Amino acid sequence: MNRPPGGPVAGAPLAFLEAFFAESHQPAAFLDAAGLVLRANEAMAAFAAASVPDLVGAPIEKHLAGILAATGDALARGEGIDARETTLADGRAVSISFSPLPGGGGCLLLRPASAADQHRAALFELPQPVLLLDADARVAFRNRAAREYFGEAPLGRGAALHPDDAPRMTEAVAAARATGGPITIDVRLRRHDGEYRWHAWHSRTILTAAGPRRLATAIEIHDRKAAEEASERATAAAVEALDALPARILLADDGRLVFANRLARRLAGVEIEPRDDGTVPDVVHPDDAPVLRATVRAAGTGPYALEIRLRERSGEFRWHLWHAGPVNAGRRLGFAIDIHDRVLAQEALSRAEERALALADALPLVVWAADAAGQCVYTNRYWREYTGLEGSAALDWSRALHPADLGPCLEHWRDCVARGVPFEFEYRFRNHDGEYCWHLGRATPWRDAEGNVLGWFGGASEIHAQREAARTAGRFAALVESTSDAVIGMTLDGIIESWNPAAERIYGFTAAEAIGQPFTHLVSTEGDTAEGFARLRMGESVQVRTTDHRKDGAPLSVEVNLSPRRAGGIVSGISAIVRDVTELRRQETDRALLAAIVQSAHDAIIVRSLEGEILSWNAAAERLYGWSAEETVGHPVAAFVPPGAPDLSPDVLASILAGDRLSFFESRRVHRDGTPIDVSVTLSPVRDASGAITAIASIAREVGEQRRQREQIAALNRELELRLSDLEKAMAVKDEFLGSVSHELRTPLTSLVGLVHMLHERGELVDRESRREAIDQLATDAARLQQIIENMLILARLDHTTFESEPLLVQRVAPPVVDAHRRRFPSREVIDDFPADLPVVLAQRTWVDQVLTNLLSNAQKYAPGDDPVRVEAVRRETDVEIRVLDHGPGLTEDEARRVFEPFTRLPRDRYRGPGSGLGLAVCRRLVELMGGTIDAGPRPGGGAVFRFRLPIAPEESNEG
Repeated sequence: MNRPPGGPVAGAPLAFLEAFFAESHQPAAFLDAAGLVLRANEAMAAFAAASVPDLVGAPIEKHLAGILAATGDALARGEGIDARETTLADGRAVSISFSPLPGGGGCLLLRPASAADQHRAALFELPQPVLLLDADARVAFRNRAAREYFGEAPLGRGAALHPDDAPRMTEAVAAARATGGPITIDVRLRRHDGEYRWHAWHSRTILTAAGPRRLATAIEIHDRKAAEEASERATAAAVEALDALPARILLADDGRLVFANRLARRLAGVEIEPRDDGTVPDVVHPDDAPVLRATVRAAGTGPYALEIRLRERSGEFRWHLWHAGPVNAGRRLGFAIDIHDRVLAQEALSRAEERALALADALPLVVWAADAAGQCVYTNRYWREYTGLEGSAALDWSRALHPADLGPCLEHWRDCVARGVPFEFEYRFRNHDGEYCWHLGRATPWRDAEGNVLGWFGGASEIHAQREAARTAGRFAALVESTSDAVIGMTLDGIIESWNPAAERIYGFTAAEAIGQPFTHLVSTEGDTAEGFARLRMGESVQVRTTDHRKDGAPLSVEVNLSPRRAGGIVSGISAIVRDVTELRRQETDRALLAAIVQSAHDAIIVRSLEGEILSWNAAAERLYGWSAEETVGHPVAAFVPPGAPDLSPDVLASILAGDRLSFFESRRVHRDGTPIDVSVTLSPVRDASGAITAIASIAREVGEQRRQREQIAALNRELELRLSDLEKAMAVKDEFLGSVSHELRTPLTSLVGLVHMLHERGELVDRESRREAIDQLATDAARLQQIIENMLILARLDHTTFESEPLLVQRVAPPVVDAHRRRFPSREVIDDFPADLPVVLAQRTWVDQVLTNLLSNAQKYAPGDDPVRVEAVRRETDVEIRVLDHGPGLTEDEARRVFEPFTRLPRDRYRGPGSGLGLAVCRRLVELMGGTIDAGPRPGGGAVFRFRLPIAPEESNEG
């Protein structure tokens, strides 16, 4: 660059800059500190392709994009620039000089680069490495990409070349020097991080001012080279794989054989190799050759497939499945798979199918077949005769299905077809008479060697009689299980074979303790039983009343009906029905005692029917009225009662029939001798065992001394009635409770017995995982039994438990229970809200913990896994209400009323996990003992809410 005299531009005085600016032919401009053009000469306007007026007042960057990128820092700091080379946005290379002026801004001078500079700048910006080598192969120039790739380390002769590639490079260089031509070679060059990567190296000699030089470029081809090597390996592996395939593979190009794998080269006993004429030895069976030629002509350039026979080395022709198709223009690939055994098997199968169809038509059972998709393709003659369906209708077996069975049966069939598992279902078919009969249908998938389903074979056998018999047997078994009488099955020798729950309840022995034991040894019976067993063996029935003894030795009055059990007309066992009549005998004793009391009573006691006929007349009535029982029993009571007596009025009779009891109303009677008698009369309804009123009892006492005796008898009568009523209620509750307990205990106990038996008998044969699952199930069932028993013990103890209430703060008692539940179920979010200002309540702390724990466990069981459970407490007028809210299936109104009853469970499709149905019953009993109430209901928005309330302590209540 031409510089002004007196030193660099950066130090030039303002007068010189003005003179140089006016006379210079170089582009020049004065800029302010912001880069705006203050003045510009014509050379700058020409260089920027604009007029001087267009430049003045405009940013320099507007016309020469890229200037400020090179001068921005110097312009901002007021520093000078001396011949800085740069490239503008339009690609022009320039040399920039800048002289700052006092007060900001300065003079900008540009010198366009020479052609050599531009070429060097272009080479420097190329994206691939470029090197300029001198005559001694030393690097005279390297561009930016070469600097970044090889680093700043010096590059000598072959310094970056892989040692293994050096011999090839030496040969290439020698050849180029001999011919003067370029060098083109793939070599590995070391990158700045030391890794060698493949490059396409190209160099040629160029003439420069300094003499001949070699200009070299290196384009990275590492990924392509790796892909080529992988392709070569894949090709070799493919050839090996084709040789290993159990199929004969041929590749032809314009009719000439270019490749044959190992099996294909050995057809016809000769090695098939590509020949000059491209032909292959004749290995096709003469009968199949015309078919092959016709197929090839018909296919043209498209693919084709057919089954043909090819000759083996042994000379044997074997069936092959031949496929051929175009790979690209003029090249076709064919492969043959040996299917000889399959063809023979199919022929044998066809013959077997013919025999099977003949057999199926001869069978007196329903036989059918379906394809792999489950569509029926065959039904035998029995089916057509049974249903009366023919033709295509006979293939649609849903036509004969009962409407109630159609949907479930088809759904199960489609599921089995989709999963490829055997089908089994019980359904009703309509026969040709229109009657529906039960059948058991089964179907099995038919598979090929690879396990693919080829079709289905099925059949159906009539089970109508067996099902009806099973239903009858089921009703009988249910009756035996639910009856309140002991039903015992025994052998002719008295060995117990069956023992129902009522027998367990009556005698105290479990079925496990009783079965297999002689009845006479297990149960001590009064009297001689040998005669009774002998009569049973003769086919007679025996009815006895005797006294047996329970397991604990307590006497037991029983009525026993023994009947012989026959099989094929021969007595093979004994059935015993035992009824516990201990309470009945006690009642009979009570009635006898009552009759004795009535007979010995000082009050006249008369029992009359609802029609007014006298049924009984005691001795006191004889003494009071003068008529004997023989004279009165069977006669109307009106014959012995004066007209107008209150106890004969319709209103009084209506009250008695309504169940009312009229006591001690005054009435008048007449003695047999005509003497009037003033009496106090009590009328009472007489009920039978079912509670129905069947008669009216009249107790009359002469006013005076006899009043006291009559009152005593009335009190005794009331006591007896209450005792009988309480006894009947207790028996009903006991039967219901024992039935529920036996059912809840039997389910886990049956599972426990079955699993223990399986592990004991087959433990060594069960794999480790199945054994672990069985042990886990044992633990689950045992825990369930333990929970049932604990809840039952709690309920039993509560009836005899007394406690003293203590003052409690719910906000202190409840949070530890909630925290314990969180630790037990960490995946469940529990939200609690216990205000700090809740009043003191009167309760029992351990019972509050038990109730809240049971309600949280109930919510855990029913709530979905990702929904939180909420626990909160609120103060009400006289109590504190604690609520547990979940997002489970919720409760209907009926379920909300029954959910606290023992053994009440939601329907099985709405609850998760096992339970005994006792937890909520325990909650209700505990809350009621603490003087509170508990209920449940649906939660707004879905789910359920369980609430229990505890009374506020009196002191707290008064303060509020």
